[in-house]
Amino acid sequence: MKVSLNWLRELCATDLPADELARRLTFAGVEVEGREGRGTHQVVCGAQNFRVGDVVPMARPGAVLPGGQRIGRAKLRGVESAGMLCSARELGLSEDHEGLLILPRDTPVGTGLEELLGLPDTVFELNVAPNRPDALSHLGIAREVHALTGAALRIPQPRLAEGGKRIDALARVDVEDAKRAPRYLARVIEGVRIGPSPLRLQERLRGCGVRPIGNVVDATNLALLELGHPLHAFDLDRLAGSRIVVRRARRGEPMTTLDGKQRTLSDDDLVIADGGKPVALAGVMGGQTSEVSDATTRILIESAVFDAGGTRRTARRHGLHTEASHRFERGADEKMAALALDRCAELLVQLAGGKIAKGVIDRYPSPRPQTRIWVRPARVSSVLGTQVAAAEVEQRLQSLGLQSVEGDAKRRLWAVPSWRGDLTREIDAVEEVARLRGYDTIPVVVPKAGVGETAAIAPEQRITRAARAALAARGFDEALNYSFVSERELLALRPDLKPVRVANPLTVEQAAMRTTILAGLLQNVGRALKHGAQDVRLYELGRVYLPRRSEMHPSGDLAWPVDEPRRLGLAAAGHRVPRSWAAPHDPLDFYDLKGTVDDLLAALDVAGTYSPVEEAFLHPAASAALTVGGRRAGVLGQIHPRAAEAFDVPATVLVAELDWELLLSQARALRETRGIPRFPAVARDLAFVVAADAPAATLLAEIRAVDGKGLLEDVTLFDVYRGAQVPVGKKSVAVGLTLRAPDRTLTDSEADAVIASVKDRLKAALGAEIRS
Repeated sequence: MKVSLNWLRELCATDLPADELARRLTFAGVEVEGREGRGTHQVVCGAQNFRVGDVVPMARPGAVLPGGQRIGRAKLRGVESAGMLCSARELGLSEDHEGLLILPRDTPVGTGLEELLGLPDTVFELNVAPNRPDALSHLGIAREVHALTGAALRIPQPRLAEGGKRIDALARVDVEDAKRAPRYLARVIEGVRIGPSPLRLQERLRGCGVRPIGNVVDATNLALLELGHPLHAFDLDRLAGSRIVVRRARRGEPMTTLDGKQRTLSDDDLVIADGGKPVALAGVMGGQTSEVSDATTRILIESAVFDAGGTRRTARRHGLHTEASHRFERGADEKMAALALDRCAELLVQLAGGKIAKGVIDRYPSPRPQTRIWVRPARVSSVLGTQVAAAEVEQRLQSLGLQSVEGDAKRRLWAVPSWRGDLTREIDAVEEVARLRGYDTIPVVVPKAGVGETAAIAPEQRITRAARAALAARGFDEALNYSFVSERELLALRPDLKPVRVANPLTVEQAAMRTTILAGLLQNVGRALKHGAQDVRLYELGRVYLPRRSEMHPSGDLAWPVDEPRRLGLAAAGHRVPRSWAAPHDPLDFYDLKGTVDDLLAALDVAGTYSPVEEAFLHPAASAALTVGGRRAGVLGQIHPRAAEAFDVPATVLVAELDWELLLSQARALRETRGIPRFPAVARDLAFVVAADAPAATLLAEIRAVDGKGLLEDVTLFDVYRGAQVPVGKKSVAVGLTLRAPDRTLTDSEADAVIASVKDRLKAALGAEIRS
C-alpha cells in the first residue's frame, strides 16, 4: 500500500523526518518497503494543442530532463527560445503525451507547478500484515504515528448540507442476505456534474497508485485511501426501479463487470442487484450497466460491510483482486462504513456539485458487540521479561483507542475500538505494548542451564522413538503428507466412509480430509516407482479425520464434529534385499510385512495376534487383522487390485494401517531387562496334525497357556505342511519350544512333563495329534 507523507501529516501533526518516520513504522510492525520522492521534471515539449489564454507549465533554462540533459537557451527556426512547454508525461505526472498539460485558467501565471500539485511529496510503500486491515489507509497509519509519537490526531468530520427530497422517496435498499452483508448504507446526491478532478487531487491519487478517472469515481477513491473503507457510486437513473437488492446470485446468472468481461455467476456469489439484474459483485467490482458516465446527474453512493470469507471466494472464483476485495477479505470496520459514506458525499459535492438528499439508508440489523479484554500489567511484564509500569500499559493502550471500562491498576477491563478487530485476548494487548515501546527494549537474557541436568523424556516420546527405530531397522523411511487428498482416492480405499470435504480446496486433488493415512503413502509409492525406484518402503504417523454423526446434523453431511485419531501407515514395494550376487532377488510378500509389524510390536513390548480379515482395499488371500489387548489394532496385507488400479500402483504393493492410539495405550515406555541366563535351555520340536482351518495363532496361544511355572521361554512356529502324508482336510504344524528355569538346570523329566501338558491341551482344544 502507498501512503502520501503530505496527506499523512494532514491527519497526524508529526514533524518527524521521512527517514525517522519510516524507521519507527517499520520497527512497530508496519514495514516500509520502499520510498519515492515525487516532484516535477522540467522538459521541452513541441505540442500545439493550446489556445490563446491557456495556462500551461513551462520549463525554464536550467531545467534538467529525466535523462540528465540540461535545458538552455536555443534558437528554433531562427527564433530564440527561453524555455519549453511541457506535457503531463514529460513532467512525470502521467502517461498522457497527446499534448500540453492544460492548467485551470484561473491559475496565477508564475505559480510553481509543484505548489499547484501539492508537491514535493514522499510516498511510502508499506507492507501491511493481513490481520491489520485498519492500517490499509492514511487514517490507519496516522493512528499508528499518533500512538508511536504522541502527535495530535485529526479524524475527518464531514459537514453535510442535506436538502431537497428525502432519500426514501428516491431509492430503496433491501438486504436479503444479512449474514454476507451485515451492514449496508446508501446516500443519494442529485444534480452532479461529471468532469475532471482538480490537479492537486489527481496527483494525490497518482502518488498512491490510483489512476484518476473523473470527479465522482475519484471522490470514492479518495475516501477509500483516506479512511480505508471501500465505496461505490451507482448511476441512480440506470438502476431499475431505483432499487438496490443485496442477494445471492442465481446459478449461471450473467453479468458484465467494469473491466468489460462477461462473467457467469455462482449461487455462492453475493451481488448488488437492481430491480431486475446484478449490477455489481459485492465487495469486488461494479458492473457496466450502472456505471457512472458523462450523462450521469444522480448518484447513489454505497458504503457496506461484506463477509470476508464470501468476498474472498468470489474474488478467487472470478480471478479478481481489487482495492475493495483486498480490504473486505481482511475484515471491514462496521462503524467506519458510516463515516466513509459521509466523507465521500462531502468530497463528491465539493468536486461535482449537487445536493445531498435528506437522510441516509442504513440496513444494520445486528450490530456487532464491542470486544472487551482484561489486561494485567503484571502479566505484560512477565511475558516481555522486563518491568513495565501499570501507568505505561494504560498510556499505550489508550493511545491505540482502547477505553477503560472498569478495574484497577492490577487488572483493568478495556473496550476495544471497532477498527482493531485483531485485539481479542490479553496476549494481543501485551504484544501491542511491546510493539509500541519497541522490541529493542526487551532485554536479551541467556537462559540458565544447570550442569548435569537433562529434561525427562515423556513416555509417549520414548514409545514413538522406539517405533521409528524399529521401522528404520527394517529399511522404512518416514513420509509426511498433506491431510488434504482426493475424495475419489479415499473412496477407493474406504468406500463405506464418506470423507470430510474441504469448503474451498486449492485443487480437486486436495478436496477432502483423509479418512485413511494410506492414501498419501500410495501416492508416494506410485510416484517413486514412476521415477525409477526399485524398492520403496515408507511409513507415516499422523491423524485421520473421521466424521461422526451429531444431533444437529444426523445425516453426517456436515464435516464437523470429527474424530481425529492417529494412525501408523506402512507401504512397501519391491524386493527383500537390493539386487546383488550374494543373495536372491526375491520380491516382498505378506510375511515380510507381517515381520515388520512383529518387530514393531516387539519394540513396543506389545503382544498381538493375527486373524483373517475382509477389507475392501486388501487382497482376500493375503491380508490379516491385528488384535492387541482384545481389540482390533489394524489391518495389513497386499493391496486389492481395484485399489491398486485407482492409485496406479502394482497389485503387489503391501500396506498396513495400525491404530496408534491403541498401540500407545498398550506399549511400555520402560522395559524390564534381564541378565544373561545362568543355566542352559532345553529345546524340543513338536509336529501336530490339526484341522486345515485351525489358526496358528490359536495353537500358539494354547501352548503358552500351558506354562504355569514359568519354564516356557519361547514358542516358534517354523513349518506348515500340507501333502500326501497328511490326511485330507488337515495340516501339519511344527513348533519349536524353548524351556529354561532361572535357578537350576532342568531335568529331562521336568521338560517331558511340560511337553506332555502341551500335547494334552492341544488335543483337548484343537483335536491335535502328534505327527508320527
